[in-house]
Parts: sequence; structure tokens; C-alpha cells
Amino acid sequence: MGKKLSLYEIADIIERVSIATLGGKKAHDYGTGDTYTSIEVHTVGYIANCPGCTVTEIAAEWGKTKSAVSQMVKKLKKAGIVRTEADCKDEKLSHLYLTDKGQELDKAHRAFDEHAWQKSIEGLQKNYSSEEINNCFLILRDWLKVIDPSYKNLLEETKSISKNKG
Repeated sequence: MGKKLSLYEIADIIERVSIATLGGKKAHDYGTGDTYTSIEVHTVGYIANCPGCTVTEIAAEWGKTKSAVSQMVKKLKKAGIVRTEADCKDEKLSHLYLTDKGQELDKAHRAFDEHAWQKSIEGLQKNYSSEEINNCFLILRDWLKVIDPSYKNLLEETKSISKNKG
């Protein structure tokens, strides 16, 4: 195996992967004729996987504010991708579902990702086994569960340190 990476090198790699895979806030046509950002289509994918989920659940899962997720859902609703249904016990609570157009976008996005990521995986398979690659992604998935709260706490600590110095 290669050398042991420093924590800074790990952070740098994760940041660069994030930038490379998300492409910033640039919208892309995933094959439907309309353009959506990566976060929008992954929100559509989340709703497809968890029909009836709420803005609060998405925000908690992804470490985003409810306001940010709500704004994005509002945009997707206006585009005819998402529909909402009021909760039968709590009128203030809305459950999210995909429209037919949303289901088409989800299907197109999944096909796009399958094709795009297949090329990346083939490149990795020159140096790593399929099992090693899969294990890497399993670790990253588990790491996401840890990093969101840890990173938020670090930001709060940094703010606190800055205030005490000033």
C-alpha cells in the first residue's frame, strides 16, 4: 500500500473530490432537456428512495438547514418534479413525493451517474480490486455519518476561539 496520509492530506483529498464530483452549483442536463444542480438531483433521488419523507428529514440526513432544503424543494415543486401532501395528523407537516416528471428525472440521473461513475471505477480497477474499491466507499459512507456533526462542532469551536481572541 501507499504512504500514510496526514490529516491535512485527507482533508485536501476529500475537498478536491467534492469539488470534482459536484461541479459547484453548475446545472446540468441529465437527459431530460431541463437542467438541475447535483444537489437538486440527489434530493430527487432521496425522495425517490424515501417517498413521504419531509424537509426536516432531508435536512437532518444531509446536515443542511431546513430553510435551505425547503427552498430547494420549493424550486423542485415549481418545476413539477416534487409534490407535497399534508400530514393527516399535523397540517404543518408536508410529505414529499415525486411526480411522473420527477420519476423520469430520477431515472435519467441514475443512468447518467451509472455511466459516469463506471468510467471512474474502471480507472481505479487498474490499481485496486473491486473489493478494495467497494470497501473504500463503505468507509466513506460510514464516515459521512461521523463527519457532519463533528465538522459542525469544529466550526462552532473555531467561532468561539475567534471571539475570545478579539
